[in-house]
Amino acid sequence: MYNKINKKFINYIDKINTEEFLNGITNLNSPSLIVTNKFINHLIETNNEYLIDNVFTIVNIKNDKIHKTIKIIKVEEFNLWIENIKAYYEKIGKVNNRSEIAMNGINTHNKKTQYNFLLLSSNNVIKTILFNKDAYKIDFKIKKNIFIIENLDVFFEFDKIKNLNNSINLNDCDIVYGSGNSITNKYFYDFLNNYKNIYTFLDLDLGGFKIYTTLKKNLTTDVQNIYVNNIENYFKLSKFDHKIENIHTFIKNNKYLSYTDIKILNLMDKNSVGIEQEIFLENTNIKMEK
Repeated sequence: MYNKINKKFINYIDKINTEEFLNGITNLNSPSLIVTNKFINHLIETNNEYLIDNVFTIVNIKNDKIHKTIKIIKVEEFNLWIENIKAYYEKIGKVNNRSEIAMNGINTHNKKTQYNFLLLSSNNVIKTILFNKDAYKIDFKIKKNIFIIENLDVFFEFDKIKNLNNSINLNDCDIVYGSGNSITNKYFYDFLNNYKNIYTFLDLDLGGFKIYTTLKKNLTTDVQNIYVNNIENYFKLSKFDHKIENIHTFIKNNKYLSYTDIKILNLMDKNSVGIEQEIFLENTNIKMEK
């Protein structure tokens, strides 16, 4: 039953299963708890719908479409359910690799593989760097800088955008495929820190900015996001509907953003669109700015 429950769900359980809450429900005749609709949906998706109306009831909250109140009917059974889930994840945590998990009859997708890889182009030769956790071997001399491209099409069609501008020398850069958020894997950090400068060329959406700021936060080397010149015109052309809620809060709470980064985020907010980097493949005369 429990091997379908994902890590986000167990983290949510941990938040509600505090000592204060457990002490509180022993002193209440009808203990209640506010949960999200995702919590309820996950019960159904993971074959735990029997809990509804048997262990607790669901009550709608007036003028709130995101949350519901659950009133616990059987406190002991509710706590046992929580402890069973936590015990399951504790068991996974003690297993070292996916083969051991498979032998224990546990869903292997709940354990991350210890192996990762990067696709990197150096002097127009594509190489694969294999990582066993943070250990890796390379058979070539790395360049001074590295240029990270988020999406695969742009990585393989790099020749179309290589004449970017004269502010960075791409001949002095290794080109790496970031595979979306995968480049932020902590096992890549030691390798990336070998470079003097890291340039990131990412989608202009919240995901892209999170990749960029995560790298800036965790790497010791300098990380700079790269933008095209005349970016305002591309915002007018883009059909990528992408409204970031609370964008000003995101800016205020993120100390890793430069003046230019903030300018771009404000343009995204003003135009209510983002830009996927594949749009630049249509223009072979792109110029970029830092």
